[in-house]
Amino acid sequence: MEKTKNIKIMLIDENEQTLKLLKENFASSEFLVIGAKTNGIVALEEIKKERPDVIVMDVVLSGVDGFNLIEKINELNIDTKIIVVSSLSLEGFITKALNYIKSENKKSDITIDDVATHAGFSTDYFNRIFFAHTGFNIMEYVRFSRLKKAAHLLRGTNNDILDIALDCGYEAHESFSRAFI
Repeated sequence: MEKTKNIKIMLIDENEQTLKLLKENFASSEFLVIGAKTNGIVALEEIKKERPDVIVMDVVLSGVDGFNLIEKINELNIDTKIIVVSSLSLEGFITKALNYIKSENKKSDITIDDVATHAGFSTDYFNRIFFAHTGFNIMEYVRFSRLKKAAHLLRGTNNDILDIALDCGYEAHESFSRAFI
């Protein structure tokens, strides 16, 4: 009697040989391979239709890069697990998170969940990765980044302290002042 294959899996990789290898490996398992795509945009359309249980993907793709594809998949609110298999190091994910923190630092309500989700990881796991690469947990880095920007603005401009505080993501003069203690 043949085993029922009930876990739907989507494979996404720009390299045809890698896709072939992945497909062969998963074909003899409990997974039902519902698609093997080389293009991120085509894969996203297939994901919307098929709603796979698991996605195994590279971050280097044609059509859309893997980081953006992960964001788009997360926006679909489907219950799928994403496994990233890549020759790239985690540096790309860390850089993406650092850039997000820098661009969103004016927001007083930036959270660890925001940063981890933007990078495409669970909060706890990404906080550990982030710490290993930067020496800061995510929220320590957000605070450090805000204080560094504030110190630069205090030294280099004649802006009002409250304006600097608000520009650096602090809701009030008092919380800004306490941050320097």
